Amino acid sequence: MVCRALWMGLFLGAAATACEPDDTTLTVQVQSRVNRALGPDSNVDVSVRGGVAILSGIASGEESRLRAETVAREVDGVRQVRDEITLPGTTQTTSTNVPTRSAPSP
Repeated sequence: MVCRALWMGLFLGAAATACEPDDTTLTVQVQSRVNRALGPDSNVDVSVRGGVAILSGIASGEESRLRAETVAREVDGVRQVRDEITLPGTTQTTSTNVPTRSAPSP
């Protein structure tokens, strides 16, 4: 996928910067990867706003919750992960903010 801004930057001789995917694209990518990682019976939902992936729903256990966080964090373009996943038998979410990988310094 080539970003229009990147092409324009190259055409005009400006410094090219990497394109960030939009929130809809990120939502689809993160949801797909979480579903693959947790299996077809996953009850974890994903939404992305401003590059922040918000995980909600019910995970089968702590391991699944942590796996969903890890998978979401690994998607390029996700700046932060907000975990609002609940575990079976609880009514409270974990509500953690997990920063993603840092961008390399120029």
